[in-house]
Amino acid sequence: SSSSSSSSSSSSSSSSSSSSSSSSSQIGHDNFFSFGKVLDINMTTNPNDPNYRYTFMLDNRQLMELRSTQKYSERFELLQKSVAQTIYIGFRQLNQYEINTYKNTSPPLIPYPYRDQINNTALSRWFLTSCLSGQVDSSKKWSTSKCRVGPKTTVQQTQCICDEFSTFTSGWFELPNSIDFNYVFANIDFNKNPTLYATEISLCIMFLLILIWARREDIKDIEKLTVTQLSENNPDCEYFYEIIVSTGHRRCGGTDSKVCFILSGQYGETGCYVLQDPNRKVLCRGATDRFLLACPKPLGPLIYIRLWHDNSGVGDKASWYCNYVGVVDLQTREKSHFIVESWFAVEEGDGQVNC
Repeated sequence: SSSSSSSSSSSSSSSSSSSSSSSSSQIGHDNFFSFGKVLDINMTTNPNDPNYRYTFMLDNRQLMELRSTQKYSERFELLQKSVAQTIYIGFRQLNQYEINTYKNTSPPLIPYPYRDQINNTALSRWFLTSCLSGQVDSSKKWSTSKCRVGPKTTVQQTQCICDEFSTFTSGWFELPNSIDFNYVFANIDFNKNPTLYATEISLCIMFLLILIWARREDIKDIEKLTVTQLSENNPDCEYFYEIIVSTGHRRCGGTDSKVCFILSGQYGETGCYVLQDPNRKVLCRGATDRFLLACPKPLGPLIYIRLWHDNSGVGDKASWYCNYVGVVDLQTREKSHFIVESWFAVEEGDGQVNC
């Protein structure tokens, strides 16, 4: 696995191989670190616990020294910038001979011969931690010059070693996993990921069904915005009013009964008109419906409106709750509001179906 020391990338797992006897009771691992193309650190561990956790800490000072001393490769050629910023971490299992021969002070050579290999998996977790001390001249600034991270640092705790007594704190950054798209596209087969594909297909079908339902509801909302011409209108009448009827949100507030009205003004009144639309359902719960009323002449200043219904609806669709009725004179743009806020039902309110 590889990581950039400046861009902070990580890998979630790495697999490696080595030669080892399956009956061996002791397992050794060789861990090595390389900066650029030159080997820098090589160490050996002998864990007995199968859940052994090994923390490898790279000190920032050590990293700066390595970068300053290894600007050139073995051929004394200047390393490219992309190579000079790459860190390589290696992991392999040792065979029994290497366990008995090599120690932490004298690790095996790199590269090693690929013989009698076996595969094993190691989970890796990358993190950045730092020790910061508060400067004397300004408490708002933190510096890394007085404190450094100690070798006993783990995922659970950070050891800080400071040169002087001062206020200090620790910084922590979990390196994110980078996406290996080559691995993703190489393992995109349906047989290897049936659960993933089934989940994605189910989500797409669910999204498509919701999209169809939402589109139908949008069409219904657009239809509600249209103005319905009353069937009783006389084609010869040329003075128009817009009737706005608001139905309440109360339970069973909508109705299937035929609602009628008479509008009265200072200069006259209309006949009986039915609030209905042959193309869609009106006077539903929480709906606001608009109707076009045609009159032979102006009604003048409006005095009252009379409302009633025939109670012909079935069950809870017989009653009706009206919030208000608004009337707009489309010639003068004058608006009139009739606040109702009452039931038109035999089982609700005063038991009346007219107002």
